Amino acid sequence: MSLEGQRCVCVVVLLIHTVTGAGEGSSSPVPEVSTIKAEENELTVTFPPLDEFYGNSPEKHFGTENNTIVTSQTGSTALLPCVIRNIGDGIVSWIRRKDYHLLTVGLTTYSSDQRFQAIHLQHSEDWTLKVKFVQKRDAGIYECQVSSHPPTSIFLRLDVIEARAQISGPTEKYLKPGSTLRLQCSVVQTTEAPAFVFWYHNSRMINYDFIDHHRDALFFTEGLRAFLLLRTSKYHNSRMINYDLERGINVTTDPAQRLSDLLIPAASVSHAGNYTCVPNNAVPASIYVHIFNDSRRHDPLFLMKLSKRAAERIASIFIFMRSQ
Repeated sequence: MSLEGQRCVCVVVLLIHTVTGAGEGSSSPVPEVSTIKAEENELTVTFPPLDEFYGNSPEKHFGTENNTIVTSQTGSTALLPCVIRNIGDGIVSWIRRKDYHLLTVGLTTYSSDQRFQAIHLQHSEDWTLKVKFVQKRDAGIYECQVSSHPPTSIFLRLDVIEARAQISGPTEKYLKPGSTLRLQCSVVQTTEAPAFVFWYHNSRMINYDFIDHHRDALFFTEGLRAFLLLRTSKYHNSRMINYDLERGINVTTDPAQRLSDLLIPAASVSHAGNYTCVPNNAVPASIYVHIFNDSRRHDPLFLMKLSKRAAERIASIFIFMRSQ
């Protein structure tokens, strides 16, 4: 082997020995290079399923029962309630079902009839429909609708009744002079008590509402003449007692009981005629009182004339009442 070949072999042997010795003789650990997976540095967000998300939110529902019936009398104010739980951003509309007329949307009235109005206080769940000066034609079904997909609704029924006065006994009374005349008027088919009850003798008002608890001023008409009188008013608890000292007539009214009594302790011929009971919120009622001597009580011709005269007076009193 040539000299150059020997030198190459020696160099290779030396390199192998150096590498092997370093691996066997070194006791210090070789530092490891730290590695971080790429996915460990990624920001991830997890969303729950949509059905689970919506399932946890409170459900919208009505607090007012479907087919609720509201009864109101003519001339009064009707309130149709509609309570809605968890309405969210829904919008409430009121619809009159008999003609599908849109009455209100939110708090805006869309009807030309301004008697209809939606009432809602901030943060409340009640969307009430208010109907002022109720009329018979307002009776029927009303729909409270909430905008959604599809819309949800409940239906309410408004019943309208007409309050009327009723005088107990027959429509005509026959008395002789000096007898006691007592007339009792009650207000029936009513949902609220009357504010006052007026009594008329023919076309003359014989009682009045109060100004104070002691002395009251009464303005009334009789034919084409007008009168201003001071009369005495007394009270027993909540009952008002009016005295017409000039004619001997006492009127006691108890609005809470819907009753009014007219009393004449000793009736005279001047007390004969038509008496009409007129509550402020009801149809009036009339009765005709005949006062004459007992000798003429069984005279058929006389009684026939009285009945005809009573019919004429009843007609005239209603004409008078309508003109007021």
